[in-house]
Amino acid sequence: MAGRARLAKSLVEDLVSDGLATTDFGGIKDFEADPEFSTIARVATEMGWEVLFLTADITVKLEVRLLGKKERKAHLAGAATADGLVEVENLALMLRKGMNKKKSLAEKPGKADEYDRLSAVLKEWPDAFDLRQQPRRVAPTKKTPDRRRETPPSPFAPSTALKPPDQTIEVRSFPGEGDEAAFQRPGSSGQLVLGERISRGKEGSVYQVDGEPHLVAKIFKKGKVTTHRKEKVELMVQHKVWLPGVCFPESILSYEGEFVGFTMRRAQDAHVLNDTIFIPQELDRLYPGWTRRDLVDVCLSCLKRVKSLHDLNILIGDINPNNVMLGNQKDAWIIDIDSVQVEGYPCPVGWDEFTAPEILGGVQGLRSIEHEYFAIAVLVFMIMMTGTFPYENSGSDDTVQNIKSGLFPYGFDGKSERDLQPPLRWLYVWSHLSYQLKELFWNSFHREGSRYQPDKRVTVEEWINAFEGFKKNLEYRDVDPQSLEIFPIRRKAERGAQLLDCPQCGGHNFIAEYSVGDGPDKEFRTPSACNECLPKCDNCGEPREPETLESGICWPCRRSDLQEADRAKREAERAQREADRARRAVEKAAKDAERARRETLDQTRLCERCGNPYITFGEIEWLNQRSIPIRPVHKHSDPRCDSSPIVRLPAAKSGSGATARKGLASAKQSTASKTESLGQRIARWWNNL
Repeated sequence: MAGRARLAKSLVEDLVSDGLATTDFGGIKDFEADPEFSTIARVATEMGWEVLFLTADITVKLEVRLLGKKERKAHLAGAATADGLVEVENLALMLRKGMNKKKSLAEKPGKADEYDRLSAVLKEWPDAFDLRQQPRRVAPTKKTPDRRRETPPSPFAPSTALKPPDQTIEVRSFPGEGDEAAFQRPGSSGQLVLGERISRGKEGSVYQVDGEPHLVAKIFKKGKVTTHRKEKVELMVQHKVWLPGVCFPESILSYEGEFVGFTMRRAQDAHVLNDTIFIPQELDRLYPGWTRRDLVDVCLSCLKRVKSLHDLNILIGDINPNNVMLGNQKDAWIIDIDSVQVEGYPCPVGWDEFTAPEILGGVQGLRSIEHEYFAIAVLVFMIMMTGTFPYENSGSDDTVQNIKSGLFPYGFDGKSERDLQPPLRWLYVWSHLSYQLKELFWNSFHREGSRYQPDKRVTVEEWINAFEGFKKNLEYRDVDPQSLEIFPIRRKAERGAQLLDCPQCGGHNFIAEYSVGDGPDKEFRTPSACNECLPKCDNCGEPREPETLESGICWPCRRSDLQEADRAKREAERAQREADRARRAVEKAAKDAERARRETLDQTRLCERCGNPYITFGEIEWLNQRSIPIRPVHKHSDPRCDSSPIVRLPAAKSGSGATARKGLASAKQSTASKTESLGQRIARWWNNL
């Protein structure tokens, strides 16, 4: 902003020096720009000038034009465009825009002064310019017919190569409520006025479009306008795609000559999926009387919308319940289409809960159709389970870790995670799904499932077939009535089981017989009351017959406690065995080390015959313990020692050293044998062993 101010100051100084502008306004020096524009216009009128103001503020535009009308001067005000022109609005459109801004200012605190200024000029404007209170629309946008196109749109080119890195585009300003923006689409262009803001998200805000109830405008936030987003929207607008239930971009929006957003179809009477079906209270309030058949219809509508995009080589990428809206006729709407992946433009966003395990932590490059299949499976599962995430009860609060672990807590066909148990209400819902749906869900989400690997994932067509089959099942006469309930109160009745009314609350078909045994020994038993009336186990929460509870705990839980105690005992015994084994290993290692030490030669004791170490530490300790003198030489039987003693002869003599040593040794032994006593000879013999 400071740089722009310096540039503007320099430009004004150049204009003044060339005689094309002045800064002398009759002593007025310091003022705020917007409130004093009219003052400047009056001064200019007195000097005989006609002034063009550069501004995007509708209040200033109205004041300047009204003053020029009164003073019979051609004062104008408008915003500069990118090509160097000044955009001056139509009088009727200016009035309409001013009225919208007045409505917006009335709801904002601290805007009383501007509200009064705008009210005053709007009061005089219609009479001054001979306009009706409800101005005519200028350059209206063509209404999009709410019907299927006669010819289907052609597919986009497949995404094979990633586009160059995305870059942020700097935008000077963005329009808001009551502001005018320019639209452009193939074959037409013009102006539109932003109405009331409908919603606000991370990337931008969505506004109504005045006079266009079937359109909305998405205006990006500062820092969210990028080259990829701009080029992607331009590509989709040029393609002129119309798909049922898809809010595809229809025109490009610019403000002051810069790209700021786009228009798209409005999802009529629709609510965000995350705020309706996924919240039981809102589901009951917005869609009273809905059954499980209605949820199946919602899934089918979502799947068909996704398939229509896939047929055009478009991957949604950011599939999540905030990007899907639900209409009153169970029709799904796909929104936020500007973030899809198309023709090499990637989808830069996404929720962890809907991200395939192999790309968790960030997508490098383009997404594949297999990545999309995982997100689709999560979405339809959560719709059928009214908002429950597939890995919600997988033993951890870490979503990413749960997905990577592939521990799906719901059982199927005798396969289940023993230590993972979802709440009872979700187990009831799971039991009422069709066998085919449970098979597809389990194999898609469990790490041991046959459809878990990316190249084996369930396709959109397979999901459509499975849900259409489930819908037919729900229309059969003999269907379990609880299967139609969105929140059933019991598990699905077994084949051949009788359905009964509850004797306590009178609930129709609330009781289903359950089987005991198998094969020829199989028999059905009848609960004494429905699950709502039966007492619940304090531990697991399961409804149980009163006589089976002991201190509020059912037999399966008591058995589980006994089994857990037995497992704990066995684990303690195993740990003790491991500790004993480790202790024995340490003791053995210590003994081995001591044995090795005792067998090591003492390097400080050298043999007097050969000059090498000759006795181990163990031998030394054994002799010392028995007070036996330590011999000074190797044993005679030790082959490592030369038995000839070392005799150092005088250096002056020369000759055979070996002969001299042998003669001296013989003489010494002969002398010693004559002078030694018997005890001394025995000791010498012992030492020489």
